[in-house]
Amino acid sequence: MTRYLSPLVAGPDGLSPDPIRSFVRRANAIERETGRKLVRLNIGQPDLPPARVLEAYRRGLTNPEFVNSSSYPPAEGVPELRSAIARMERDTFGVDADQSRVYVTLGGCGALKFVFKILGARVGRRNNILSMAPGWGVISNFAWEYEIEANFVNLLTPGGGFREEVAEENVDGDTVGIYVNSPNNPTGSILAPETVRDILEFARERDLWVVSDEAYQHLIHGGVEGHSSFAGYPEFSDRVFKCTSFSKILKPNIRLGALILPTDISDDLKSNFFTALRNEGAGVAAECQSGALEVLRSDPTLSYMDEVNTRYREKVAAAKGILKGAGCTFESYNDPKASFYLYPRVPFDDSRQLADRLLEAGVSVVPGTSFHLDGHVRIAIGGNMSLEDVETGTEMVASVIRKYA
Repeated sequence: MTRYLSPLVAGPDGLSPDPIRSFVRRANAIERETGRKLVRLNIGQPDLPPARVLEAYRRGLTNPEFVNSSSYPPAEGVPELRSAIARMERDTFGVDADQSRVYVTLGGCGALKFVFKILGARVGRRNNILSMAPGWGVISNFAWEYEIEANFVNLLTPGGGFREEVAEENVDGDTVGIYVNSPNNPTGSILAPETVRDILEFARERDLWVVSDEAYQHLIHGGVEGHSSFAGYPEFSDRVFKCTSFSKILKPNIRLGALILPTDISDDLKSNFFTALRNEGAGVAAECQSGALEVLRSDPTLSYMDEVNTRYREKVAAAKGILKGAGCTFESYNDPKASFYLYPRVPFDDSRQLADRLLEAGVSVVPGTSFHLDGHVRIAIGGNMSLEDVETGTEMVASVIRKYA
């Protein structure tokens, strides 16, 4: 008799491999087998923040209040950190959320997975969520675990407007929400305020939840005032789950994120939400929360990101110029104004084939198919790469494009 394994991992419709990590593993294998050192433009890892910020984080890690305690942390997060996050959201992005609406999660991924958990399937039916493409493909797996199908659709015009008629065609009686991501991974683009409002109005008219992934909200090259948060519109705040992350502004290895709940949730429902959160684990490591809290105490609006974004802006501008010289194009929907990504439209219909040729040439990127929009590749220029490193790697990409275009 064959021992049972869940269809989550063993069935024909089980979890798909993480497309980004698949290319990372291929790059790793090439380096092991050939001894070559590839230029890595494939993983979305940020630059480190300034030394004073890391020092503040270290101070928080050694806070005796947590180091000398054997208590479990609160499942919803340390109260002082929740309050600090609420203040930062209000002062920086105009999101009026009191502490009771803030949950601290195991990374931004933990926030997203919690939302999918509470939007999971009804008995005998499989829910779906409309997802904006291009978008982070791993969302499909997160949703699948809770019996939700993530339906990725290109919802933006080349000029960055909302294609309401396309959204309408992809909504049915089993659609429970819409997943949005701005600033966007992979494009680095930012939705204009009028587009944000159009999406929110569409969701309200069809009584859909909005799952807003704003992990890159602090990584805007021209200043955070360019970001329009989905949770910043009071008239729509009763339907928005806002997910954020400290991974992009401190370090990915601290695994710390936050979720802002919608308004107008009853006490009974909040109680059930808390139980669902508690069932996910016994809370995020208190020392890591203390470290993030100390950073927010020393810089309540995280203004240090201006320094980090200056480096991103320089690296993105250099890479963009080189890529445009090789025939790549950028429009409103993929104009990199935030994050450490570029997502150029390339003169190839098959982005996987281009990614393979780039691997052969010694540089690793991620094909557009991983983000549900072919004809593009994602290029990551974070990870503490120098401007010179970025220029060298992007020139390699441009050389291969010119050779095969």
